[in-house]
Amino acid sequence: MMNDDEEAKPEETPSDFEAKTRAVFARARTIEPAVPPFLVTRVLARLRDRQLVFWKRVAFASSTAALAIAFGSWGFFGLVGPTNPQLIAPVADAVVVRLDLTRFKRLETLGSARQVRVDLPSGVHFFSGVHQDLIDAPSVVLALDPDQDQPYIPFAIQADRPGKKEVFVRLLDEKSRVIAERILNIEFQAKQEKT
Repeated sequence: MMNDDEEAKPEETPSDFEAKTRAVFARARTIEPAVPPFLVTRVLARLRDRQLVFWKRVAFASSTAALAIAFGSWGFFGLVGPTNPQLIAPVADAVVVRLDLTRFKRLETLGSARQVRVDLPSGVHFFSGVHQDLIDAPSVVLALDPDQDQPYIPFAIQADRPGKKEVFVRLLDEKSRVIAERILNIEFQAKQEKT
C-alpha cells in the first residue's frame, strides 16, 4: 500500500546501478587529488633521512676500514721497527754491527739481561785487530753492566763468501738462560768493481 504523499519510484535495475557506479568512478578519475604541501615536504624529508643514514653508514664503514688497514700495517711492521731487518754487507770486508738492545720484542726483559750471546753461521767470522782468538770462535758472550745504560752493543764480523746469513743474538740472564732472542738477516754481496 502506498500513501498519497509518496510518489512511486521506479525500481533500480542492476544495470542502472552499474551505470551509476561507472559514472562515479569515471568522474573520480578526472579529479586531480590535492596533496597538502606539508605532506609532500614530510615525505621528501623522510626519503632524504633514509639516504643520509645510508651514506653515514658507508662513510663510517670506509673510515673504519681505512683505520684498520693503517693500524694493521703499523702493527705488522712493528711499533719499534722490524724484528728481522735485512742488512747488506760486502764480502771479505769487516763490518761493524751496532746492535740496538731496545729493539728486542720484550723490552721488560732488558732489565734482567746480564749477557749478550752472538752466534755466527758458518762462513762468517768475528773480526778483531787486537783479539785474534775471536776470529775462529763461532759465538761470543758479551757482558752487560747493569749499572750502565747500554742501548747499543757493537761487534765486527766478516764473511768468506756471498749469500744470506742469519746471526742469532740472545739476551741471557744471570744464570745464562735465554730470555730474549733476535735474528739478524745479513746478505753478504760480492764487491762490485768500479769501472
